[in-house]
Amino acid sequence: MKETQKSANSTTAIDKTFEGFTDEERVAMKERVQELNAADARIVATQRLAAGPIEASGTSVARSSARGYPSRVRAV
Repeated sequence: MKETQKSANSTTAIDKTFEGFTDEERVAMKERVQELNAADARIVATQRLAAGPIEASGTSVARSSARGYPSRVRAV
């Protein structure tokens, strides 16, 4: 026997509206943002310490030349 297909109508409640986040959810989101910002700040500080001396142009030429990287790359 052949089964009939069901309607593709939405199954969500029509009368239910979004009233915003609860205070607890807002606090949790703010805490998470602070955690991410703190982690990012630690990563940036670590990279600055590992970068070595920086020229006025803002590049770490000493570090890149020590690794054998060219200071400028020409497009081919």
